Amino acid sequence: MACAVNPNGDRIYLINEEYNQLVTIASNGTLISEKNIHVLKRNPELAQPVPSGLHVTDNGQVLVCGGMSDPNAIVQVNDNGKYLATLATVVTGKDGVKSPISACYRNQSGALIVGMWNDDSIMVFYTREYYA
Repeated sequence: MACAVNPNGDRIYLINEEYNQLVTIASNGTLISEKNIHVLKRNPELAQPVPSGLHVTDNGQVLVCGGMSDPNAIVQVNDNGKYLATLATVVTGKDGVKSPISACYRNQSGALIVGMWNDDSIMVFYTREYYA
Protein backbone atom coordinates (compact mmCIF):
# COMPACT_ATOMS: atom_id res chain seq x y z
CA MET A 1 0.00 0.00 0.00
CA ALA A 2 1.29 3.44 -0.90
CA CYS A 3 -0.21 6.85 -0.27
CA ALA A 4 0.65 10.50 -0.87
CA VAL A 5 -0.95 13.91 -0.34
CA ASN A 6 -0.92 16.81 -2.80
CA PRO A 7 0.80 20.11 -1.87
CA ASN A 8 -2.52 21.80 -0.96
CA GLY A 9 -3.49 18.93 1.33
CA ASP A 10 -6.93 18.58 -0.24
CA ARG A 11 -6.32 15.33 -2.18
CA ILE A 12 -5.04 11.98 -1.00
CA TYR A 13 -3.75 9.36 -3.41
CA LEU A 14 -3.77 5.63 -2.65
CA ILE A 15 -2.59 2.60 -4.58
CA ASN A 16 -5.08 -0.26 -4.85
CA GLU A 17 -2.61 -3.04 -5.62
CA GLU A 18 -5.26 -5.73 -6.09
CA TYR A 19 -6.99 -3.85 -8.93
CA ASN A 20 -3.95 -1.99 -10.34
CA GLN A 21 -5.59 1.36 -9.57
CA LEU A 22 -4.76 4.84 -8.39
CA VAL A 23 -7.52 5.98 -6.03
CA THR A 24 -7.96 9.72 -5.41
CA ILE A 25 -9.99 10.95 -2.45
CA ALA A 26 -10.68 14.41 -1.06
CA SER A 27 -9.35 15.28 2.39
CA ASN A 28 -12.90 14.81 3.73
CA GLY A 29 -12.95 11.20 2.46
CA THR A 30 -15.08 11.76 -0.67
CA LEU A 31 -14.05 9.51 -3.58
CA ILE A 32 -12.83 11.58 -6.54
CA SER A 33 -11.65 8.83 -8.88
CA GLU A 34 -10.48 5.25 -9.27
CA LYS A 35 -8.28 4.93 -12.33
CA ASN A 36 -6.84 1.72 -13.74
CA ILE A 37 -3.27 2.15 -14.83
CA HIS A 38 -3.33 -0.03 -17.93
CA VAL A 39 0.23 0.69 -19.03
CA LEU A 40 1.49 -1.06 -15.88
CA LYS A 41 0.79 -4.73 -16.50
CA ARG A 42 1.35 -7.25 -13.71
CA ASN A 43 4.01 -9.87 -14.35
CA PRO A 44 2.26 -13.11 -13.23
CA GLU A 45 5.59 -14.77 -12.38
CA LEU A 46 6.44 -12.16 -9.74
CA ALA A 47 4.79 -11.55 -6.39
CA GLN A 48 5.43 -7.80 -6.15
CA PRO A 49 2.29 -5.69 -6.51
CA VAL A 50 1.82 -3.32 -9.42
CA PRO A 51 1.79 -0.35 -8.99
CA SER A 52 4.04 -0.07 -5.95
CA GLY A 53 4.90 3.54 -5.06
CA LEU A 54 3.72 7.16 -5.24
CA HIS A 55 5.21 10.62 -5.17
CA VAL A 56 3.48 14.00 -5.55
CA THR A 57 5.59 16.76 -7.08
CA ASP A 58 5.57 20.37 -5.91
CA ASN A 59 3.13 21.27 -8.71
CA GLY A 60 0.71 18.42 -7.88
CA GLN A 61 1.69 15.88 -10.51
CA VAL A 62 1.48 12.32 -9.22
CA LEU A 63 4.19 9.81 -10.10
CA VAL A 64 3.13 6.16 -9.84
CA CYS A 65 5.94 3.60 -9.75
CA GLY A 66 5.36 0.45 -11.74
CA GLY A 67 7.28 -1.93 -9.50
CA MET A 68 7.82 -5.21 -11.34
CA SER A 69 5.46 -4.24 -14.13
CA ASP A 70 5.90 -4.80 -17.79
CA PRO A 71 7.24 -2.38 -18.93
CA ASN A 72 9.46 -0.97 -16.18
CA ALA A 73 7.79 2.43 -16.02
CA ILE A 74 6.78 5.39 -13.93
CA VAL A 75 3.39 6.83 -14.88
CA GLN A 76 2.50 10.49 -14.43
CA VAL A 77 -1.06 11.61 -13.64
CA ASN A 78 -2.55 15.02 -12.97
CA ASP A 79 -4.11 16.37 -9.77
CA ASN A 80 -7.54 14.93 -10.64
CA GLY A 81 -6.26 11.38 -11.01
CA LYS A 82 -6.68 11.41 -14.80
CA TYR A 83 -4.07 9.40 -16.69
CA LEU A 84 -1.66 11.66 -18.56
CA ALA A 85 1.52 10.04 -19.74
CA THR A 86 4.25 7.52 -19.11
CA LEU A 87 7.64 8.97 -18.32
CA ALA A 88 9.16 6.21 -20.44
CA THR A 89 11.32 8.64 -22.37
CA VAL A 90 12.91 9.64 -19.06
CA VAL A 91 12.91 6.36 -17.15
CA THR A 92 13.02 3.01 -18.95
CA GLY A 93 14.67 -0.36 -18.70
CA LYS A 94 17.06 0.83 -21.43
CA ASP A 95 18.36 3.38 -18.93
CA GLY A 96 19.05 0.66 -16.38
CA VAL A 97 15.84 1.01 -14.36
CA LYS A 98 14.45 -2.32 -13.17
CA SER A 99 11.35 -2.61 -11.00
CA PRO A 100 10.95 1.03 -9.86
CA ILE A 101 9.29 1.12 -6.44
CA SER A 102 9.96 4.69 -5.34
CA ALA A 103 10.47 8.06 -6.98
CA CYS A 104 11.07 11.63 -5.93
CA TYR A 105 11.11 14.62 -8.25
CA ARG A 106 13.15 17.63 -7.13
CA ASN A 107 11.73 20.69 -8.88
CA GLN A 108 14.70 22.86 -7.92
CA SER A 109 17.17 20.69 -9.82
CA GLY A 110 14.89 18.90 -12.29
CA ALA A 111 16.10 15.57 -10.89
CA LEU A 112 13.96 12.45 -10.86
CA ILE A 113 15.38 10.08 -8.24
CA VAL A 114 14.34 6.44 -8.65
CA GLY A 115 14.65 3.57 -6.17
CA MET A 116 14.35 0.00 -7.39
CA TRP A 117 13.17 -3.32 -5.96
CA ASN A 118 15.91 -5.52 -4.49
CA ASP A 119 18.62 -2.96 -5.26
CA ASP A 120 20.49 -0.86 -2.72
CA SER A 121 21.29 1.89 -5.22
CA ILE A 122 19.31 4.74 -6.73
CA MET A 123 19.30 6.28 -10.19
CA VAL A 124 19.05 10.00 -10.85
CA PHE A 125 17.70 11.41 -14.12
CA TYR A 126 17.68 15.10 -14.99
CA THR A 127 14.51 16.16 -16.77
CA ARG A 128 15.61 19.67 -17.67
CA GLU A 129 18.72 21.81 -17.56
CA TYR A 130 19.49 23.29 -14.20
CA TYR A 131 21.51 26.44 -13.64
CA ALA A 132 22.72 27.13 -10.12
